[in-house]
Amino acid sequence: DQAVSDDQPVVMLGGSFAFVNICDVLEKLGRSWQLPEGSRTLDGGGFKGRSRVVRAGELRSAITKTFGIPAERAFNVFGMTELASQLYDANGREIGPLDERPKRNLPFLQARVRDSYTLAYRDRGEGLVEIMDSCIIDRPHRVLTGDLGLASEDGVAIIGRVERGQARGCSLSLESIKF
Repeated sequence: DQAVSDDQPVVMLGGSFAFVNICDVLEKLGRSWQLPEGSRTLDGGGFKGRSRVVRAGELRSAITKTFGIPAERAFNVFGMTELASQLYDANGREIGPLDERPKRNLPFLQARVRDSYTLAYRDRGEGLVEIMDSCIIDRPHRVLTGDLGLASEDGVAIIGRVERGQARGCSLSLESIKF
């Protein structure tokens, strides 16, 4: 409410599924906002292993309906504790089976797809995601992740986990973490 009254753009960061939950609750309460021009969201973690699967496009629509932030200002981030950098949406093109967008490669950070059987690089199609992060200086800088990707001319869309891949990082719920 304060941001709207002050006409101050905001950036909201959170887990993908947290955005789904907050949009659901606010819709039930009949609450919504038209946040100021320049506001945006940044969600991460995806929906792997959740009780319900939500298309990325549905999440962006819910964010627009709840917060008045256009879909082109609702970004997704991919990160891992093994990396020093994160990958962000390259553009608004939805190329994945659940409307996932390709991630932008940078000179120091590149996602590529490898064939699941031969491990050869693929310029198009589905396979295992490998990330090269040259900002890592104290350990290997290439990581073959447990994620599936879809290679395209715009980058790699992260479309899920390999079968029997364990949920990690933002994909874990707090109650599943053993302390």
